[in-house]
Amino acid sequence: MNAIVQAMRSRSAIALLDQGVVSAGGFVVIVVLGRWADPAQLGVYSLAASILWLFIGANEALITRPYAIQINKPTGSRENHALVSLALNIGLGLTAACALMVAALAFFLLGSSADLSLLAIALAFSAPFVLIREFARRHAMANLKVHRAFLLDLIVVGSSLAVLASVVAFDVLSAATAIIVLGASCAIGAAWWLAAERSRLGFALLHVRATMERSWRLGRWFLSGTIAVQMQGYAVHWLSFAFLGAATTGVYAACLSIVAFSNPIVFGFINIMTPQSVEALHEGGTAGLRRQALRATLTIGAAVGAFCVFIGLFGNLLMGLLYPAPEYQGVGGILLVLALSVFAGALGVPAGVALASLERARALAAITIATAGLTISFVWMGVVLDGLFGAALGLLAGETIGSMARWIAFLFASRSAERSEGMMLAPQPRLPES
Repeated sequence: MNAIVQAMRSRSAIALLDQGVVSAGGFVVIVVLGRWADPAQLGVYSLAASILWLFIGANEALITRPYAIQINKPTGSRENHALVSLALNIGLGLTAACALMVAALAFFLLGSSADLSLLAIALAFSAPFVLIREFARRHAMANLKVHRAFLLDLIVVGSSLAVLASVVAFDVLSAATAIIVLGASCAIGAAWWLAAERSRLGFALLHVRATMERSWRLGRWFLSGTIAVQMQGYAVHWLSFAFLGAATTGVYAACLSIVAFSNPIVFGFINIMTPQSVEALHEGGTAGLRRQALRATLTIGAAVGAFCVFIGLFGNLLMGLLYPAPEYQGVGGILLVLALSVFAGALGVPAGVALASLERARALAAITIATAGLTISFVWMGVVLDGLFGAALGLLAGETIGSMARWIAFLFASRSAERSEGMMLAPQPRLPES
């Protein structure tokens, strides 16, 4: 019994529970839009969310991921390193808000639909708060304070669901109001986190330029890879919207919401994987990092494999229960292929995280960009030839190739790093005395 209690209190278990809370919050929003709004609004919401995820991805690449990797070798104190990273995060959020307000003004001046301008304004309001919430989560994970991230996400999801219920009750639900609800709940969570962490963030911005330069040296490669990943992940949304219409995009978003039941497993492991890999490399060298990546692959593979079996057996039933409208029926094959693409991608995640921990960001970015290009080509061909099912097959092919490439690159990089470690540890010949 004590062993079970200890396991439930472990960092990995809390990380999985935390991601379950986050995924549940996003899932409820999708289901509410699917049931109380038409499929077109759900499709528009998924496109708007993709824009937010672009900013989140840029923030992770340029700020939070370098912060987590360099946490054991900061510029100055760890507190100052965190404060400078937070300041950079806020700056990025304000930049995103300004860009979105310019887009809203452009839509208005060009005489576009008023809904587009309202959606851009909603995104401009939400983006800074969403990015601060993401930084707060990554800060907690990087410092292995998983319980702090869990409390933050409970606050954000709880407030989000409460406000969303009011929106539905007053019959003002739309893609734009759903985005505003997300921003407001993230603002509440960010305020709580800043109050809780103010004593651990330092009091003066020191070494700003040095921290920016070190983050940029890693982050520029992460950014190129992140942009590629975002383009790959939302290729189906944009291509289905262009070729098949907003309603079909809404059906795809509903399918993804079912497959997103795997998010607590996948992202729960990912959230804790970077600090664990950095710790394994710090304590056990390259061999320790390789063992950690192998263990993580076996664990995540077993968990996501079981999920694929579940989707194959009950995916259609879940879709019918959650989305009773006829547009959402008969998509069991799409659900299974999407689940298999999650499985294929998950097998490559530990190798990618390990490559990043070795600071081989350039190699990781090259693989990610090449994989994204292939995947988008596959998805485009799939959409043209066989609609959403063809697009799902394209995703599966791309994820499989990407995972294989990450493992090959990691094994080569780890062997190279191991040889370098051996040369450094080898006894040096004594120089003759003069």
